[in-house]
Amino acid sequence: MAKKKILFLIGSINQTTQMHQVASELSDYDCFFSQIYSDSWLAKFAVKKGWLDNTVLAGEFKRTATAYLEQHNLRNDYASSIYNNRY
Repeated sequence: MAKKKILFLIGSINQTTQMHQVASELSDYDCFFSQIYSDSWLAKFAVKKGWLDNTVLAGEFKRTATAYLEQHNLRNDYASSIYNNRY
């Protein structure tokens, strides 16, 4: 039987490390991570303009969390758009 998949939403580096710790205890599941995101056209526009760079949706928070995922070889499925998984 295939493992069930879990998508952990991350934000700040503190939230990211916490979700990583939780995921490390769930060896019976396929764990994926995504920076918190919005499907709202207004939020996407604000992110693109840089207006949300001081929030967990963009900017340094997103860059730091993404770097952490890469450093620890964690699967980044940003906005559930990379792996085509159903969570």
